[in-house]
Amino acid sequence: MSKPPKLRLSRLDWLNIGLRELARQGSDGLQLEALCQAAGKTRGSFYHHFKDHHAFCEALMEHWKSRNTDEIIAYVEREAGSGGKREVLNALVARLDPTEEVAVRRFAAIEPVAKAAVEVVDRKRIDYLVQIVAEEFGVEPGNARLLAEFQYALFIGYQSLFPDVGEKKYRQVGRLVEAVVDVFAKPGSGGATSGDIKSGDIKSGGLGNVLGELIDDASGLKGR
Repeated sequence: MSKPPKLRLSRLDWLNIGLRELARQGSDGLQLEALCQAAGKTRGSFYHHFKDHHAFCEALMEHWKSRNTDEIIAYVEREAGSGGKREVLNALVARLDPTEEVAVRRFAAIEPVAKAAVEVVDRKRIDYLVQIVAEEFGVEPGNARLLAEFQYALFIGYQSLFPDVGEKKYRQVGRLVEAVVDVFAKPGSGGATSGDIKSGDIKSGGLGNVLGELIDDASGLKGR
């Protein structure tokens, strides 16, 4: 009985393997020998799709940017109703693989191609958050950017510190950050819609409710 023919890997297959191995092994997983071993293919299969390793890294970072940023923004713009973009965005972001995101940033520390890609992605993500905050609250541009940078910095920091807590916790943290932004940005809160943000602008309400839910749920997450 003849053996079934081996499936030929597509360019996209190689890129998905690259991101998987980067998340699993760090930059060592992107060495050509390691990639071929993970793919179960020869160097010839790799070079069929990529001129050299540098070209592969460029394509890998473009794939990461497209999948984890461009496609997410496009989906939110297409599917979210007026005033509902933050909720849809939070749900999508909570599903991202944090180990992959962290691995890309570590790779950026040693690889110029990755560094350039991360800088582009960070600018694009922050700019999109600025747009959402401005659309939903009418916040003046300077404060809208400050709130967006604050929200994004929390997201990146939480991913780096707690990559293994799971989608549920990421959703909760996303809601907490949104509640903080609401406190500062909503008209009548004394926050960002009129003048500079001040520490006295923090009030109870939605923020307190979300914090309460996080505290109530903490016991179930300690062992994770």
